[in-house]
Amino acid sequence: MKILGPIVGILWLAWLIFWLVSAFNVKKNADKSSWKNWWWIRVIIAILVIALLEFNDKAKLSFGQAVKSFTSREITYIEIFGVILVIAGLGFSVWSRIHLGRNWSNYPTHKIDHELVTSGPYRYVRHPIYTGMILGAFGTALVIGVPWFILFLIATVFF
Repeated sequence: MKILGPIVGILWLAWLIFWLVSAFNVKKNADKSSWKNWWWIRVIIAILVIALLEFNDKAKLSFGQAVKSFTSREITYIEIFGVILVIAGLGFSVWSRIHLGRNWSNYPTHKIDHELVTSGPYRYVRHPIYTGMILGAFGTALVIGVPWFILFLIATVFF
């Protein structure tokens, strides 16, 4: 794994931190349904990510080994394109999340004082958050390798 693998990991980590922090400022749900009913999806996703990390030997390299590998081999255009896709995809999903504002929810539900958002990225794409995440997953697969392509396919089917 070259230096681009850890960079992609840092991008996803920054995205996750933004997502978790922004989840605290949302409108209350109008109904009593709960994401707890969907707990099995979170378990499956966690198992898949852990399995891919274990399966992909490249993911086990330390940062020092990544720097050494980076200096000993050139970065390919496909990997650079992958990083660009990760930045574009995660950026698009963040823009969508910010534009959605307090109407966002981590699962489909009706909010109190719900508003239909049809501007910004929602003017162009019906599900821009999912689209951005799928684009980011595809870029990650280009940078890190084939096992992550499996996660990209699963995310595409899921979303």
